[in-house]
Amino acid sequence: MTPEVTVIGLDGLHPLPEAAREALAGASLVAGAARHLQAAGLGTGPDPSAAAGGAGTSGAAAAGGAGTSGSGGAGPAGDGTPERVVLGPLEPALQRIRAVVTAGGPVVVLAS
Repeated sequence: MTPEVTVIGLDGLHPLPEAAREALAGASLVAGAARHLQAAGLGTGPDPSAAAGGAGTSGAAAAGGAGTSGSGGAGPAGDGTPERVVLGPLEPALQRIRAVVTAGGPVVVLAS
């Protein structure tokens, strides 16, 4: 099966439909603005693996970079939480998305 990228639109007014919740639950990586990650219940805390060669921490987004956080679910550590990329400049986020898709992981992008 080809890895997929699912785009979920958030309007801030309605709960996520079941299909969106399922996509998030199965994602290896979720990318979005900090507010979208918060709205989806993923937070934007630092990624312990980022210090060991990851793409950065969620704080990097505030400094103009795409940060990553989380360590699990279908993501790297398998703890139920996908890796998260806080959007800033697009190129670092796109590089991380490409890497995860190339490795066979499903990706979710949150947008408004």
